[in-house]
Amino acid sequence: MELWRQAAALLIVFGLLAFAITALRKRNGSSAGLFRPNAARALASVERISLTPQHSLHLVRASGRELLLATHPQGCTVISRDDIIGHSAPMRREEHA
Repeated sequence: MELWRQAAALLIVFGLLAFAITALRKRNGSSAGLFRPNAARALASVERISLTPQHSLHLVRASGRELLLATHPQGCTVISRDDIIGHSAPMRREEHA
C-alpha cells in the first residue's frame, strides 16, 4: 500500500512540474529549449580543436557568420577571415577544413 502512495506522489509532482514548465514557456514566449532541440539558434559551437592542454581553437556560428576563436590562459582572441585577408566576407566551413 505504501508503494502506491509513493508512486502517486511522484506522478503528481511530475505532473505539476510539466504544468509549470508549459505555463512558463507560454508566458515567456520561448520556442527554443529543452523540448525543441532543432529550433534555430543565434549562437552555436561548430567545432573545437585542442592544440595544447591550455590552448584551443573554436569555430563558432553567430548570427549566420562563422568566427574562429583562440582560447589561451590569458583569455580569448577572435581570429576571423577579416584579420587574415583584409575583407569582410564571412568564413565558410570548407575553407579551413
